Amino acid sequence: MNAVFMPMAAIVSGRVWQSLPAADRELIAKTVKSTLDAQIDELAGNEPKLVENFKNAPIPIRQVDAKDTEAVIAEFDKIWLPKAPVLAELRKVGATL
Repeated sequence: MNAVFMPMAAIVSGRVWQSLPAADRELIAKTVKSTLDAQIDELAGNEPKLVENFKNAPIPIRQVDAKDTEAVIAEFDKIWLPKAPVLAELRKVGATL
């Protein structure tokens, strides 16, 4: 399914982040990564049921040709890949599901 169901982010200012001891930054980073990994696993497990629910809903669902989205994705990537390089990794993982 081509959708995002992760409407949250862990945010901290750069100044505060730099003021934290390295051990605390490592603990926070590991905890956030672990939580995100668990969330992704849960979403991947729930996706077949979600897709089935959408298919059975009384609303039209259309498949969009990938070529119709390339320009929008390229613009998104220009902005967000430098800020969130994990997006590239998420796409690789998503391609295997």
